[in-house]
Amino acid sequence: MASIIETSIDGGLGRLVLNHPPLNILTQQMLTEMRAALRSLEASPAVRVLLVSARGKHFSAGADVQEHLPPHYRQMIPEFLETIAAIGGRGSGQVLRRRVRGRAGGRHRRRCR
Repeated sequence: MASIIETSIDGGLGRLVLNHPPLNILTQQMLTEMRAALRSLEASPAVRVLLVSARGKHFSAGADVQEHLPPHYRQMIPEFLETIAAIGGRGSGQVLRRRVRGRAGGRHRRRCR
């Protein structure tokens, strides 16, 4: 089974790829793996730019609805917020870029590639 989070480093570009198509729904497992991958990429002196993208037609339809229901939401919501903070809190000096297409966070927003 393929990893749900893929990472690579090439020529100063670190990549973090969501790999759970078609909607890349964010589960607690995926969020935990994303934070670990972000820490690893952030710690690498070889990474100057970090690109976050996703496999499939949609970036992400958002968090897993089942994990938002009692009693799971008590764990899911803090994990979701921690992951968003980890993506946004680039204290490493690395430049962050996102490639978003299709659904993002449950909305039908589209951005150019």
